[in-house]
Amino acid sequence: MQEVVKGIRRVANRETYWGEGVAELLLKGAQAENDAGFAVQLTERELDVLKLLPSGISSKKIGEQLHLAASTVDTHRRNMLAKFEVENTIQLVMAAQRA
Repeated sequence: MQEVVKGIRRVANRETYWGEGVAELLLKGAQAENDAGFAVQLTERELDVLKLLPSGISSKKIGEQLHLAASTVDTHRRNMLAKFEVENTIQLVMAAQRA
């Protein structure tokens, strides 16, 4: 029930919400495939950032949790977008989930 309330609050605040299971799926491993079927190798820090993306929190808050600058979080996000050959964070999370 708490998960439902949490989701409703995030959506009501116009934040992105992904269930807890999505983060677990993202943790399957550092190696994934992009849509073209090529192996994508993620760094440990990219994985750390990727784990927090489904929560919908800002780069600044992700940075605070990981002790990184928001600009560093944005750099990791851009690098992952390029590796997965996708255009936005939602596509990135979905591509990582499929991998």
